[in-house]
Amino acid sequence: MARTTIIFGLLLVVLGVGGYLDFGRSSLTALIPALFGLALLICAAIAIGKPSVRIHVIHVAVLIGLLGAIAGTHRAAVGIARLLDPDADAKPGAVIATALMGFFCAAYVILAIRSFLIARRQRRSRSPRS
Repeated sequence: MARTTIIFGLLLVVLGVGGYLDFGRSSLTALIPALFGLALLICAAIAIGKPSVRIHVIHVAVLIGLLGAIAGTHRAAVGIARLLDPDADAKPGAVIATALMGFFCAAYVILAIRSFLIARRQRRSRSPRS
C-alpha cells in the first residue's frame, strides 16, 4: 500500500504545482492538492522507513485521502454551480483541478479499503481454526 500511496501523492503534487503554475502563480489555493499529496508522501516515507508503524501510518494516509476526497468533491460541486451562474466569477481550471483532486483521493481510498479487506482475508485464512 505504501507504493500506491506514493503514486497518488505524486499525482496530487503534480496536480497542485501544475495548477499553481497554470494560474500564473497568483493563487496559493491552487497548491492545496500538492499539500494533500505531500502529506501522503510523508506517510508513505514513514511507512517504508518504520515497518513497525506501517499499518497505523497507512491508516492516517487513508484518512488524509478521505478528507481530500470530501474537500475536492465539495469544492468541485460548488465550482460547477458557480460556472452555471452567469454573474459569478468562476475559473473552469480551478473546478477541474478540484474535481481531479476529489477523484484521485477517492480512488486512493477505494484502493486502500480493497487492500485492507484482502489483507484481512489473508490473515484469516492463515490463522488456525478452532
